[in-house]
Amino acid sequence: MTLGERIKYYRTHFLITSKQLAEIIGVNHTTVRQYETDKLQPSAETIGKLASTFGVSTLAMTDDLSGFTLETVGDLMGLILYLINKGILTIEGERGDNNLIAPDTASIKMNSFFSSVLSITLHGNEENLSDIGVRLKNHSIFEKLLIWEKTRFLYNKISEMSERDNAQGDQRVIEVLAGLEIEMETAALDMQMNLDCIDTSSGKTVRVPLATNVERNPNTAADAAASLLEEFQRDQTDSAPKPRRKRKN
Repeated sequence: MTLGERIKYYRTHFLITSKQLAEIIGVNHTTVRQYETDKLQPSAETIGKLASTFGVSTLAMTDDLSGFTLETVGDLMGLILYLINKGILTIEGERGDNNLIAPDTASIKMNSFFSSVLSITLHGNEENLSDIGVRLKNHSIFEKLLIWEKTRFLYNKISEMSERDNAQGDQRVIEVLAGLEIEMETAALDMQMNLDCIDTSSGKTVRVPLATNVERNPNTAADAAASLLEEFQRDQTDSAPKPRRKRKN
């Protein structure tokens, strides 16, 4: 998503009108519309106000770590997602038939590079850093992270298989990948929110309802992707060379 799309997503998620948002951050309401359509780029100060209004870090708005501070669970989730996307962290575990990693087997691990330059000591014993995994204490957030990982896994797998089969231009592939991309983005934005309140630049705390009337089925894109992935795998199996039978003398 672009910065403008993220601003609009959070604004509508919190049921805030563009006029209300404009009053909170101190701009004209037409300026907010320009932000949301990417016709105008907000300043760093305004991005900070927007992030504070939506209860997220600037990282959630821009994917930029400059000025990032780690203060909330939402901030932590943004950092974890950023590091996973950069290949610094990975989520490992046993993946079930539904393509979801089983929560009781899942853990977050560091890139193996860390083990080549860092050592860690646990109870007096030196351990391989890449073998150590961590889990989130908040089970609800951890499950959301695993659902996001499942969507990312399906996206990468279908991209890989469509490229192998020269099917990147297939309309169904395009639609499934687009749906997965939207699900990844919205899931990532949701995990970075602090849902209790909105802190405005004026120092006031304004409690607002969430957009509970906005229904989104997070399984739709994943279900379509899983079906397409099965077809790719079935086609691969059908096209595999079959072993030749030995002739009887």
